[in-house]
Amino acid sequence: MSGEDAKRVEELLSDPENVKKLETLLERLDSLNYLLERLELFIGAGMLDELFGLFFSIMAFERAFMKEEALQGLSELLGRFAFLVSPKCMEEFSEALDKEEKLGLMGLMSKLRDPEVQRGLGVVMNALKVVGRCADECGSLK
Repeated sequence: MSGEDAKRVEELLSDPENVKKLETLLERLDSLNYLLERLELFIGAGMLDELFGLFFSIMAFERAFMKEEALQGLSELLGRFAFLVSPKCMEEFSEALDKEEKLGLMGLMSKLRDPEVQRGLGVVMNALKVVGRCADECGSLK
């Protein structure tokens, strides 16, 4: 480090506010590291642009249409799906997408006996029912 750099660091650290900020940053390194690991997963999967697009779309939607109560409800709903981006789920999704499994009628019947498939199918069917009902109410699907 040059003398000029050392002097600049000394100036920055002489300000108690900067020292406080540095302490906060160091206390949050674990959280920052976790966030960077998650971001690397999206980069590795080639999904970073899609992730940012989703965030920007949500922000634009919120500014254009959402009231505070609706935004709170949407935030809670999205929070319920947070498990999908856990490292374990991301890995399992990746493995499932890599499988090149062909499935016929008998294979489908066999898969439908799996309790996890039944649970997932139940969740999807209930969600589709809500989508259909809401679409009818809003007249958005013809």
